[in-house]
Amino acid sequence: CTLKSHIESDAHRRKASWAEQPAGGAGGSGATSDATSSAAPRAQVTKSYPAPELPYLAMVPEDESDLTTARWPKCLLCNKWCQDEVSHSGTHSNPQGSKDHQKNLRNYFPGMPWYEENVTQ
Repeated sequence: CTLKSHIESDAHRRKASWAEQPAGGAGGSGATSDATSSAAPRAQVTKSYPAPELPYLAMVPEDESDLTTARWPKCLLCNKWCQDEVSHSGTHSNPQGSKDHQKNLRNYFPGMPWYEENVTQ
């Protein structure tokens, strides 16, 4: 499994749900009642977020039970919210960031069961 194929995989898109949301959302006024918005497709009630550059980062809703809440970057390797641009950075070939994050970059790779379960799905 190459990095490119991993990033383009359906599993990664599901985990990093920003990839499935159209830019700008649906047309119309955007005003919906609570009953209507809960039944509406997610693309109509969520805001579009840019894809993070690193494959183990995802824009995750602050309230995962409500996909319309604001999204923040989360490291799927560490299962921690990104508080800065340094602590959860680097690649498998060039580990950077916090001590724990570097350990995770060295120990977990695409294709490994833990990585596939926690990062790509």
